[in-house]
Amino acid sequence: MKKTVLSLLLLAGLGMAANAQQGATNKISAGLELALPTGDNADVFSFGYGASVQGEFNIVKNLNLTANAGYLSFRLKKEIKDLLESFGEDTKGSGAIPLKAGAKYFFAGKFYGQAEVGAAISTDEDGGTAFSYAPGIGINLPISEKTIVDLGIRYENWRKDGIGSSFFGLRAAVAFGL
Repeated sequence: MKKTVLSLLLLAGLGMAANAQQGATNKISAGLELALPTGDNADVFSFGYGASVQGEFNIVKNLNLTANAGYLSFRLKKEIKDLLESFGEDTKGSGAIPLKAGAKYFFAGKFYGQAEVGAAISTDEDGGTAFSYAPGIGINLPISEKTIVDLGIRYENWRKDGIGSSFFGLRAAVAFGL
């Protein structure tokens, strides 16, 4: 009986802790990014990786405005890299600085849908700037009263001069309540 009561109290305590930072609250996060190229982009690049910071600002119940900045580096596929090397071309891959703003809507506490638009500024010579859009979903997992782990997946597309580059992005971040 004591074990049952103790177990119930423990579960109740975990439930209250899980509600600590759920939903739309002001926060800032820093995270790691993984990009899995799709479409024509997948013919050239094997994967991308990077980091980002994101600010979230609560405007109404369940809704945050977001501002996101980061860096992504894409690695060439081996066969593309070998081909470029045979012509004496640069084989370092490609990099970009995505700058986005958007909104994040929370469903059932910790689950959310997110949409962002912005610009992806190429770090490559003569790369230019592309329009970007990124719808996604995710979950906030509280680990303390003001700290959460934010896990998200998104589809991101960068368009410049009618040409698109797309990928599925995964983000794992630690967020701190403000």
